[in-house]
Amino acid sequence: MPKEEGLRLTGEVIEALPNAFFRVRLDIGVIIAHLSGKMRVHYIRVLPGDWVVVECSPYDLTKGRIVTRLRPEEALAHQRAASAAVPPPQGREEANSPHLPSNSAAAHEGSSLS
Repeated sequence: MPKEEGLRLTGEVIEALPNAFFRVRLDIGVIIAHLSGKMRVHYIRVLPGDWVVVECSPYDLTKGRIVTRLRPEEALAHQRAASAAVPPPQGREEANSPHLPSNSAAAHEGSSLS
């Protein structure tokens, strides 16, 4: 039976945890990831703010293994791509916009609803 291949995703380390565990922000959400064995053997340091490649199991997308730390120029390209893919925020900003009618009683004073 063939072994399932892991999903390789790119994300940013947001927090360092004990025992070489890290909290990583990916496109699918925030996950907990640990350093791979080769990264531990070769003393590759990972700090918050670094961009990394995380390998996740297709069965559990909440845990992963950090397999590569990206170089600064590679990380910059991923940051640009990630910021271009984010849609503009929606929500309260539109509700308080002066261009949209509000639902307050002052807005309905002039209308007759009898």
